[in-house]
This record gives sequence, structure tokens and C-alpha cells, in this order.
Amino acid sequence: MRKCIAFFLIFCLILGLFTACFLSPQQNPLDTFARQLSELSDYSFVAAGAVSFVQAPQDGIHMPLRYAMDGGWLGDFGQFFADLHYSDYAGRPLYEISLLYSGGDTYAGFVPLFQYIMDREYSPHRAAPVSQFFDGGSPALIHPTLNPSALLMDIPALIRGLSTQAVQENVTIAENGYFLELQGDQVSHDILRRIAQPFILYTELGALTRAEDVSGVDPVLYPLLSADAASLHLKFWFSHDPEANAFTIWTTLTAPGLMTITADVTYRAETRAARPLPYNILDMDEVRTAVTEYRAAQARAIFIYESGLDVIPDLPELHMVDHRLNDPSLLEPFEMQIGDEIHTVSVMVGANNTANETTVFSISPAMTILYTTLAAYSAAETMAPFVLQDLAVEDYYAENFQRTNLRTNAHDTAAVNALYFDDNLRGRTVHIYVLQTIGTADRSLFMGIIVMLDDLTNRERNVLQQLSRHIGIDFQEYLTMATQGS
Repeated sequence: MRKCIAFFLIFCLILGLFTACFLSPQQNPLDTFARQLSELSDYSFVAAGAVSFVQAPQDGIHMPLRYAMDGGWLGDFGQFFADLHYSDYAGRPLYEISLLYSGGDTYAGFVPLFQYIMDREYSPHRAAPVSQFFDGGSPALIHPTLNPSALLMDIPALIRGLSTQAVQENVTIAENGYFLELQGDQVSHDILRRIAQPFILYTELGALTRAEDVSGVDPVLYPLLSADAASLHLKFWFSHDPEANAFTIWTTLTAPGLMTITADVTYRAETRAARPLPYNILDMDEVRTAVTEYRAAQARAIFIYESGLDVIPDLPELHMVDHRLNDPSLLEPFEMQIGDEIHTVSVMVGANNTANETTVFSISPAMTILYTTLAAYSAAETMAPFVLQDLAVEDYYAENFQRTNLRTNAHDTAAVNALYFDDNLRGRTVHIYVLQTIGTADRSLFMGIIVMLDDLTNRERNVLQQLSRHIGIDFQEYLTMATQGS
């Protein structure tokens, strides 16, 4: 009996000595894991994560809830790259973002994200392709503050930031890894930012599509930073495969009443070729300018859609300037500046022909021709306000109002439309509107023809026929329409 007790006491002593040596006050059991991970000079990684809200925030209704990411660090080239694939909670793909850090600069491929945001913002209307508003289609944004490496938890820094005692009190050692739990104040704001960063990226880049600044109110990070710190619970599982030299970290962050975020990442020692820099690069101001132009164009397109104006792309190519006039008794050239270029437009011989900086007038008793320059949007978008707003029928005391379809050419660089009504002051009146983007100029030329049918002379009819032949559109059909309509 004494021998059994002695053997038991010796066993306890040995076990105590072993435990004291393995978890001595001077030893952090995760030091080796952190050191080996930090010694990877070149590595690749794959990661995946998801956020699950207790109650989905209104501002985050369209935000991604899952991501898959792969990338790497190339120490010799000083490059960090990551390709992110976002999806909803059911796994349906939403958009992709590519990031590259090189030479001290960060480049972000943002077009798929912007398209995703615009498609939802302008629903049920069709959003125009975002790539059309950037030269080259899919440029990269050079971002002054974005840090792609923040997409990954800095595990060595996390372990170094914890006291040895804190680790020893919270770590569980298993045969194939370590399990660590942190709670309350041990879960710092920096850790929260790192875990939430793949979702924060949606807000940071998406803020460039908005006129107001929403970058500081992220639907994931903001509630976490405002939560009761004592309630936060963070679990890690660290695993190392020496044969493959691969390190895997599983993470679960729980914020009771708010959300749960899960993430896992595996690092593997691997050397890859350097990634080429994007050839088409925009800065923040250029992106904001392009987004402003996109929104203006989208507003014009929605304006056309909601107006009920039918757009038919059956118009031939037009030729509104620089005519070779073959009857000097009817039309004569008049110089006009369109953008940085000088062109001639055709005006009536013997009419009152005048001009200011952007407009040419040719006025006769029964017909007026007006030319003016406009910003070069699509022809339909540029023409519509003239038809629907500036020439609203109520401004003309009109009866028997008729309007033709808005005709455009295949490239939407030219358009024609006409209005007919009985003007209670001037009788039967036809308005014909013609628009064309001119050459290399970043401008459109708009021509408005006002015809008082009851006073129209044969000479003025011949002027219209000449204009029809030179421009490439038959104006007589619009006069016939008005006559038949009356």
C-alpha cells in the first residue's frame, strides 16, 4: 500500500513538473506557431468568411454576407494581392473585387462592385453598364488609404499583443493544434476591424458611388464598435501541418444580439510570379467625376423611360454641317463654332440670320431655323428634354396635339422628332427637332425648325426640300403628317 501511494505521489510530482515546464510563466504556448507563420517570406492563402445578423440592418440589405478570397504575398517584389468573390448567404454570386499592393500603392478593380450597387439602386429601371463610362472599360482605382493586407487577421501580432498569462489562461492544447478563447476587453477594436474588413470593403469602395459620405457608418463594424465590449466572445483554432508547411486559422466572433462572423484562412509557403500593374489607372477624383456623369446619364435615361416617349432606332446617318450648297438662291453657309471646331450650317437666303456665342438664328415670316450646341450625351437623352419640357404643349395654347416617335440612329448619335398642334395664336404649327453629335467635338448640334403651315410659301417649302437632301431626312413627311392630322 505504501508503495502504491509513493508511486502515485511520484507520478503527480512528475506531472506537475511537466506542466510547469510546458506552461511556465515565461513561455507562451503560441509563440512557436506565431514565429513559424511570420517567417513565411512568400506565401499563398485561401480564405472564406460569412456574417450572420440577428436582425439585418436596413443599410446592409444589399451588402454581401459571404466571401471567398485567395491571394498571396511576394516578399521579393513587395506585392500583396487578393481576389475576392462575394455572394449572398445562399451562396449566389454577387460581384468580384481584385486588389493589388505594389510599390507602396494599392490598386482596386472596382467596376463589378459599382455595377452591383447601381443595378440595385436604379431597379426596376435598367442600369447602364458602368464600364462604358471609363476609358478602357475596366480600370483600376489607385486608392490612397486602402490596405489590402488588413483583409487578413495579423495572427503573429495578435499573439504578441496578448500577455503570456492571458494566453495560458485561455488556451487549450490539442494533439493537432491550439484552441484560444478571448472575451470582453481582450477583443480589441483593432481585432474587430480585422475580422470585419472583408465586409467593410463593400462600404469603403461603395461610398465612391454616393454623393453623401457613408464611409464611416458600416453596417458590420459600426455595431461591433458600439456593442457592449464585455459581451464579445472570440474563438480561434490554430493548426500547423509541418509536411505541407501550411497554417490554418478558424475564427468565430460572436456579438450577442447583433451578429456572428466566421472566417477561416490557410497560409501555405509558395512562390509565385509578380503580378503586372494595371495599365488603366484612375485616381479618386477621376472616379467620382465618372460616377457623377454616370448618374446624370442614368437620370436622363429614366426621364425618357418614365415620359412614355417611344424611341425607335431606325434613323439613317445624318449630315447636319458643312453642306455643299448647289442652289445659292435658297440656302447659304453660316459659320458656327461647335466645341473647338468651326463648321458651317445652312441658313435661309434673305432671312434674318444672326448669331451669338452658341446659337444661330435664321428667321423668315413663316419659318424659323435655330441651331445651338449642347453637351454630347446620347442623342435620345439630349433630345428628350426639348420635346418633353422646353416645348411643353401648354406653352403654345395648343389644340389637336400630336407627337411623333423619337427616332435615333443605330449608334444613338443622331435623333429626329416632331410635334404638331393647332396654335390658337399662330394656327397650325409644326416643330421639327434634329440632333447630331458632330465629328470629334465633344458637343451635339441641335436644330429646331418651326413651321407655320397656314403661312408657308413655296419658297420655304423648297428650302425644306434642300435641307432634307443635305441632312438626309425627309422633312416633308412631318408636314404631311400635320396636314393629315388636321
